[in-house]
Amino acid sequence: MLPVALAVLAMVAQTPAWSIGQQQWHLDALGVHRAHELARGDGVVVAVVDSGVDDTRPDLVGRVLPGTGVGDAVGTGGVQDRSGHGTAMAALIAGVGESGGVLGVAPAAKVLPVSVGVDGTGFTLAAVAEGVRWAVDHGADVVNLSLTSVATLTPELTDAVDYAFEHDVVVVAGTGNSGEEHVGAPADIPGVIAVAGTTRDGSPWARSNTGPPTVLAAPAERVVTAVPLTSSASGYAAVDGTSAATALVSGVVALVRSRFPDLDAANVVNRLVISAVDLLEPGRDSRTGFGLVNPVGALEGRIREVDRSPLLPPRPPLPAATAAPDPALASADRGSADRGSADQGSAPVAAEPGDGVGPVERAAWATAVALLLATAGLVALRRFRNAEPGGAGVGAGTSALDGQAPGGQAPGGQAPGGPSTSGPGTSGPGTSGSWAGAWTSGASTPGGSAPSEPTSSEPMPGGPTPSGPMPSEPMPGTSTPSRPVPSASTPGGPAPSEQVPSGPTPSGPEAGGPGSSGAVPNASGSSAPDTERP
Repeated sequence: MLPVALAVLAMVAQTPAWSIGQQQWHLDALGVHRAHELARGDGVVVAVVDSGVDDTRPDLVGRVLPGTGVGDAVGTGGVQDRSGHGTAMAALIAGVGESGGVLGVAPAAKVLPVSVGVDGTGFTLAAVAEGVRWAVDHGADVVNLSLTSVATLTPELTDAVDYAFEHDVVVVAGTGNSGEEHVGAPADIPGVIAVAGTTRDGSPWARSNTGPPTVLAAPAERVVTAVPLTSSASGYAAVDGTSAATALVSGVVALVRSRFPDLDAANVVNRLVISAVDLLEPGRDSRTGFGLVNPVGALEGRIREVDRSPLLPPRPPLPAATAAPDPALASADRGSADRGSADQGSAPVAAEPGDGVGPVERAAWATAVALLLATAGLVALRRFRNAEPGGAGVGAGTSALDGQAPGGQAPGGQAPGGPSTSGPGTSGPGTSGSWAGAWTSGASTPGGSAPSEPTSSEPMPGGPTPSGPMPSEPMPGTSTPSRPVPSASTPGGPAPSEQVPSGPTPSGPEAGGPGSSGAVPNASGSSAPDTERP
């Protein structure tokens, strides 16, 4: 169990020449008086999870709410503070500044005292975790943790802090006071505002712990505050350490929550991060984070809202969305498969209207109809020529067929019945496999040659006619040459009512259609490590 060091280093005498307020150099360094013209922390509750808060101090009169004690502080109500550390932090946050006393950063805020060890030693991570949960459950808007530990894997404390985040609570913690490149729990937990220290001239405080988790910096050198009379005869002391810096940042959080009561915790944190004043290189660094906390900038700045705390890692990208299959297409495919297996060799079955029929299928139907009309015309013409009394007879009829089709078009030209569609192929959503096979045997695929002309005079209902030579029908008394009927090519233009758009076919699924994809866009040991006081 590691002791927590008290941050009080020297007693401060109150003299007529230098009031306590005048010795609070950090107020001018942060522009707190100007910030009080915008907000004072009204309506905000700041939980001080620490050694307790002495509610008898005049500097905190009317500011301390009923609290609790956990661990070895059970039964204290959170208002017994033998070490003075918790009282010193509470005064920096919400000191009323009356009668020459300590003025806090948010003097109108309320303090919720949660004692996790009345003598300032013996803090455990388990007790701190319990205290954080209790504070969240009792109305805290901000949780101040002016304490640290050497531990970095703290599942119990991490869960408690995450519980605070889930309830829209801002958590602030110190980086530590050993001057090491190490930030322990709870400051290293993602989402916590980890606070390092600065000196009166704005330089990084030499004894402040540093590291990548550092978020902000605030004064940490000889910061004057109030303490219990048991700790100082005057009731005041100057403290060093990131504990004090943490309390000052918690006060600024209270100001922001007071001025913007509808702002969620993520955007409160974002305002502090965006408005911070760089002390070293631009951007975030391991010694001062995003820079010195800036109360006026956080209250006045026009800062765009965010949907996630800037201290949390980015959300992982969502997996590519797979569109659900179109029920109409699925039913058509299943119907085709069922019909094909139940009746092999049966006539092709086309999709019914509304059952996945689209432009491609309609174009196929138009072409099939054109071919049927052409076949019927040729058969009628042949019979007419053969039956014409005193006419040219068989020879003339066949000559006419060989030479020029009715209308003056050669056999390889346009067939009667109007232009056919030269659009996409006929296999597609909603068509069965047997339909595609029948069509490809009697019609062209896109970009290919013209289909062979079906010549049967009895087409199967509901589909294109089978291709093959037409049986000859000789007139009485004549002989018909045994020769195939010349093939008629399909017309080159689209049918008037079934025009297919020109242009390249997309190489992948259409956006929003079936098959499209969318983008989205510490384990500790059996006993918890002890904390140490910054």
